[in-house]
Amino acid sequence: MENAKATHAVYYRKSHPNQYRTDHELYSVVRSQFYTHLAREGTTVKDYWTGEEYQCFFRRNKDTNQTNDNISIYYPAGNGLHPGSIITCYGETYLILNQESLENRVYRRSDGINGDILVTVYDKGSMQELSIPFFAYDMTGVTPDKSDMMSVIAGNVELMSGDNEFSRLLKVNQEFNAMGNWYTIVSRNYKTGICRIEASVIQGPSNPMEYTLKIPSEPTYVFGDETKLTAAAALDGSPIVNPTLLWSSSDPTVVSITEDGVATCTGTGTCAIMCYWKEHDITDTVQVEVLAAPEPVYTCEINGAGTIYLGRTNTYTAKFYQTDGVTEDTTIAPVWSLDLPSELKGKVSITKQSGNTISVQVPSSSSLLGLTFKLNLTDSSGNYQTAKTVKVVSFL
Repeated sequence: MENAKATHAVYYRKSHPNQYRTDHELYSVVRSQFYTHLAREGTTVKDYWTGEEYQCFFRRNKDTNQTNDNISIYYPAGNGLHPGSIITCYGETYLILNQESLENRVYRRSDGINGDILVTVYDKGSMQELSIPFFAYDMTGVTPDKSDMMSVIAGNVELMSGDNEFSRLLKVNQEFNAMGNWYTIVSRNYKTGICRIEASVIQGPSNPMEYTLKIPSEPTYVFGDETKLTAAAALDGSPIVNPTLLWSSSDPTVVSITEDGVATCTGTGTCAIMCYWKEHDITDTVQVEVLAAPEPVYTCEINGAGTIYLGRTNTYTAKFYQTDGVTEDTTIAPVWSLDLPSELKGKVSITKQSGNTISVQVPSSSSLLGLTFKLNLTDSSGNYQTAKTVKVVSFL
């Protein structure tokens, strides 16, 4: 046992008071303790905007007699979290408010607060609808102001979110609905990663707000077609380029469709295609019909004279066309044959073939004059079929 203790002896390093040296390696007490806690109590949180995952662990935050939902988290230094980050955990959204001062290179500590208010505004410049989580941290005077003539709701609210590319698109005079009231933004500022806006209660939007969704779909498809469907989302006729759309089909045996709108015609018949706009609970539906694919049309032709002189040789060339009937298909290998009456058998023959061209020879016997035969053309698959009638004539 003594030998074993000596083998695994631990030596204190005066030059590095938070490190120890063993016979194997140097290690940090802070690092060791932190990652032990992370492995035992670690939780995965996600960035609200990108979905990037971070590992951290929570410490108790006393929320007694508070309506706020506060958190305190510890996480590895340099993992990407910072003041203004918005994370999701267990279905809740939190705004990271701060980050402790630099005390070690192992971990950081931050406080967060629940961003349970979603501010949705429309930015005409980017044609985006912005939906940004906020925390309302101060609210004053949101009460009815009664007079002999009318009651008016008035008041201000201050909100906090992260300073990012989305919150930077917020502008003064933009309107939104939250917490049971309509508001207009009267000021905004950005500091230490936090976006702060002040908004005032208004009676309602200055312009009517009508959200519309339309699927500009073709009503007819052909079996086997695959296409990416789109839908036009708009606010008061102004397009919104970033709606969250979910697609579905009433009959996947006719049209199967992914949630992002890739449709495949898997059968024939009719079915309904639905598009759901998640942010505004709007659905548009279109009826589509899937037809059977038309049978392909195989066309070919024989180019050459319809008469052949006694004792002469004619050349004939085959042409094959794709199913559009216009574009020549040079990949088809021709298969030639002669359909001869008994008088011409053994006398008329194909003497040479080069590519798509053949030579046909007739002897000079006058007894063959006026007789006809057929020159047949097909291909190895038998899809293409045509024939040409050729008459034996005299040069005189």
